[in-house]
Amino acid sequence: MSKISKLTIGAMLVALQIIFARFIYILTPGNLDRLSFSFIPDALAGFYLGPLYAMLYGVCADILGMLLNSAGTTFTPLFTLIAALKGLTYGVFLHKKQLTLKRIIMLFIFMTLVFDLGLTPIALMTLYGRSFQAVVIMKIPVQIVFCIIKIVTLYILSKPLSRLVK
Repeated sequence: MSKISKLTIGAMLVALQIIFARFIYILTPGNLDRLSFSFIPDALAGFYLGPLYAMLYGVCADILGMLLNSAGTTFTPLFTLIAALKGLTYGVFLHKKQLTLKRIIMLFIFMTLVFDLGLTPIALMTLYGRSFQAVVIMKIPVQIVFCIIKIVTLYILSKPLSRLVK
């Protein structure tokens, strides 16, 4: 894929990610989680662009999204770093790989444990001064259900995606 194609696809996915993450979401009680389908453009970026471009995509989507709609929060570089690492992870798990159910399950279990129940609570702890344990305990039930939703959604999308690549 040429650099122009990667840039074009990346720009479209950034726009989709911003729409999903910043405008179409559900806040959980306590505002600990913002649930959205922004994982779809994130996964597509990893699948089509590869780890490095998906990492850059994550940074661009986070910074541009914050500029367009901060939802009353301040810019925190730690969340930008998390977005970059998520893009890298999607790229490592999905780029040039067959999208099997096992791979998708492993991806989202890893993403949930490392990012949603690991790094994000640390960022929230530093930002709001909340206890790490309290944040994680409140996030666990929501993240388990949302992890299953992510697995099912990406698995359903994997069939058409695989056909597009071939």
